[in-house]
Amino acid sequence: MTVSAKYQVVIPRDVRDRLKIKPGQKLAVVEKDGVVHLIPIRPLRELKGTAAGITSKNVRDETLGSVRKKIRERRVTREDVIREIRAVRKK
Repeated sequence: MTVSAKYQVVIPRDVRDRLKIKPGQKLAVVEKDGVVHLIPIRPLRELKGTAAGITSKNVRDETLGSVRKKIRERRVTREDVIREIRAVRKK
C-alpha cells in the first residue's frame, strides 16, 4: 500500500469485500503502538444484538488483571499508593 501525495490510500479490494466497505462509508482512524487501524463505522441498526451476553464483569476482571500485573512489574507497594493519594488530595 502506498500513501499518495494527498495522504490517501487505497484499501485492497479483497479487504473491502470482506468488510463490506462501500464508497463514501466513514472509517475511524486509530493509531496504537505505531500501527494505524482503519475501523469501519457501522450504523447502529447493524450492531443490534452483537453485545448479547457480554457483561461488564469480564471487562472489569481483564482490566484489574492488567493493572495488577503492571503493579507487580513496577514493584509498587501499598505505601507508594497511599503516599500518592495523599499528595493528590493536598492539591
